[in-house]
Amino acid sequence: MAAKVINGVGKRIQQARLAVGLNQSQLALKLNIKPQSVQNWERGRSLPKTARIEEVATVLHVTSAWLLLGDKKDTMQEHAEDLHHDEMLLVRMYRRMNSTHQAVFVEIAGALANKKDDG
Repeated sequence: MAAKVINGVGKRIQQARLAVGLNQSQLALKLNIKPQSVQNWERGRSLPKTARIEEVATVLHVTSAWLLLGDKKDTMQEHAEDLHHDEMLLVRMYRRMNSTHQAVFVEIAGALANKKDDG
């Protein structure tokens, strides 16, 4: 039973990681951990520490309940049919940025959205 739970968590981490367009090394960098930890989670060799579950969920844009239990999926894929291709690309780019670049991105996007069309 424990192996099934660990494998399930690992598969959900991998699924969410791929949905946000990160490789294992990029996820590890965002979490300030070694890439081998992410590999071990996804291969069902170990689980993230309890204190890290919420951080993993936040970075992957899912709930901790979904990561642990598979209850409610809350990923970009679930809403993909509502987004155009360019919108998906923007979301993926945003999620790959560090927090400073994300703030600049939002500021620029807000300024562009509020700008009146000159043409």
